[in-house]
Amino acid sequence: MKTKLFMTLLVAFVTAISSCSKDEDPAPLTKDQATVEIADLKATYDSESTAMENNEGMKVFDNLSSLNLPFVMPDVNITPVSKRISSFYPRMEQAKNGDFSAIKKSIIARSEFVFSEYVGTWEYNKQTQLWDHTSTPTDKVVIKFPYPSDNATNNAVYTISKFTFTSGLEGSGGDYIANITVNGSEVWYISFTGAYSKTTTSSAISYTEKIVYTSITTPKVSYEYNQSFSMKSSGSPYGGAMTIKTAQSWKKNGEILLSGEYNISAKSTQTVYEVVAKANLRIANIKFVFEVSYSANANGGSGTMTQNIKMGVYTLDGAKVGDIKYETVDGVVVAMFYYVNGEKVPAAELFGEVFGEWDSMFGDIVDF
Repeated sequence: MKTKLFMTLLVAFVTAISSCSKDEDPAPLTKDQATVEIADLKATYDSESTAMENNEGMKVFDNLSSLNLPFVMPDVNITPVSKRISSFYPRMEQAKNGDFSAIKKSIIARSEFVFSEYVGTWEYNKQTQLWDHTSTPTDKVVIKFPYPSDNATNNAVYTISKFTFTSGLEGSGGDYIANITVNGSEVWYISFTGAYSKTTTSSAISYTEKIVYTSITTPKVSYEYNQSFSMKSSGSPYGGAMTIKTAQSWKKNGEILLSGEYNISAKSTQTVYEVVAKANLRIANIKFVFEVSYSANANGGSGTMTQNIKMGVYTLDGAKVGDIKYETVDGVVVAMFYYVNGEKVPAAELFGEVFGEWDSMFGDIVDF
């Protein structure tokens, strides 16, 4: 799960990188300096992934989901964020063919929650292990439950304060705002706005989302996730165009832990196919910059996709850590990390768990 938490976001983050003149660039790192920076990255990745999993805000939502609720939650993929981020990203092959099902399903899943049927207050009854329902309030869904599960009182409250989703043949969308408090203190929050539309020649999906998990005990630790996403497709796989844009960030107590953007565009005719992808990602003390441009026609392509990939690794102040290149080793394409001095090592070996999901996600772009 830790890998998916950070690395699914890697494929999602892309932007054009502003560059400085060579005279302004910090000196490239030596092999020893680069090794230290990468070790720091791996340590932060591991510790923060574990801490995020153990955040009490996540555990409170998990506890609510484990109870025998009288209805399905508005988003079936919402528990917890670290387990379902990847569900918002359609595989690149699906996107290439104009298949928006992965994201459309997420938006429609919310619209299938019939808000008007569940307004009022639901209180967990420990004796019957069922829920007692009253009809007030008339404009919210309020669920009272114990946290932890053996607590003597229903000290936790989940409130859906806004839910406007609708669904039809040509589109769906709306807004969703909810939070959870424990003993009066907010420990979980979500706001989501999404829309999907389709005509005979085009499709479009967009959404923005914010999710916050906050610990109960002091000193309080809060993780905030923000994302904006848009994807548009027109024509057909044999003669059309498609763009995907997204920006995401994870913050810990207001400080950026991970952030980035991505931008992918593709277009095709019956004879030519072109794809361009640009990305950057900051994880703790390291920034990864990715770019690939590829075209193909009936006479072949501009080399292989992997031959066209450019991936640089930098410190936050712009000092070069190294490059990642895809090479064929014993008939297998392998990602190799090159230190500035030219020495190389398999990227998976150097970055360990950090690189595993990263590599598989870049594989999706390569297959695009």
